[in-house]
Amino acid sequence: MSESEDLRVAGVAGRAQPSKPCQEQSGEGCERDHGRVDGSGLADVAKPPETRGGCVLLAVRCVRLLSSSLGSLVVTVGVVSDLPDLRDHVREESVGDARVVVRGGPDTVAKIRAHAERLERAYVLDGEPVLGVSAFAVFDDVGPASMSGVFGRLSTYRTVHVAPASALVDGGFELLETFQRPHVTVLIRSLDDADRLLDLFGPGQDNPWYGEMTRRSIRR
Repeated sequence: MSESEDLRVAGVAGRAQPSKPCQEQSGEGCERDHGRVDGSGLADVAKPPETRGGCVLLAVRCVRLLSSSLGSLVVTVGVVSDLPDLRDHVREESVGDARVVVRGGPDTVAKIRAHAERLERAYVLDGEPVLGVSAFAVFDDVGPASMSGVFGRLSTYRTVHVAPASALVDGGFELLETFQRPHVTVLIRSLDDADRLLDLFGPGQDNPWYGEMTRRSIRR
């Protein structure tokens, strides 16, 4: 379960240059550890090769800031990216079979935004920038994709956030069945939608499987 983080500036039509370097140029915050789990109960992102020092969306973000400050200015930017395409990691499975979607908590608007931007630095979708967060979906009554299976996967998290899959879709969020089952990616159209997504997931609730894996290890 991973969201590979691998970004570089490859080229921008029109070359909109900021007056001072964008923070994304530093590449800080990138990690490569496919097996580790982050604070949301999701597989950590991958670190870019050392030969890649920047962010493919650097110019795009700087243009966004410029556009925002100038109000009605419209800028068209073309980006040539060597980032992997998330579409290549979509499973052949109907998301309509998902019952609920679970994220490890506690979750916040700031965390959702940070994770969405991390995906944006790691992948494109159909060749375009993409925002989204990782989660797990309940598909089955038993097994790894069941409610107990998903909660057990997040057993190191005392709190989880659970939303009906249909509520997310009805709320305008697209679900992609990415990577290994039952992982899904919740696509976000704009960072401004982070608070609405958190509202749909609702307040955190106790994870009945919290600490279970630790207790099993002790018993062994």
